[in-house]
Amino acid sequence: MYRPFSTMKEPRTRQANKPPSSQVPAATLPSFATKNSLRLFEALDIKTDFLSANPRKWQEEESYVQACRRIEGLRVVNDTAERGVALIQSFNLRLTKDEEQRQFLPQVVEAHRHQQPGTSKASLPRPSRPQ
Repeated sequence: MYRPFSTMKEPRTRQANKPPSSQVPAATLPSFATKNSLRLFEALDIKTDFLSANPRKWQEEESYVQACRRIEGLRVVNDTAERGVALIQSFNLRLTKDEEQRQFLPQVVEAHRHQQPGTSKASLPRPSRPQ
């Protein structure tokens, strides 16, 4: 049985709509979609009239076909990863211009990590305070 988005209830909090991972295989669409999900359609300027129809008939709806084309045309980008790679590349270029030294750098970092296994602030030695 399907329910149109317009009849779905708003979650009280963001966490209220997140099912525990053990329940994900048994979860239904209302566990993942709310009225806030419509913001995606608004942001991409996608008509939502197909949402009120039975999902089995969506293939016949022109608005659904257009929505699929628009979604499939989106370029997926992992901004965080790309920024991280750019940051490391920029950092490496500032450390040394010598390509051989640049290739050696990850090995030095790995060796240092083996010498200093703790990466949290709590694992760092406390500086001695002068009295």
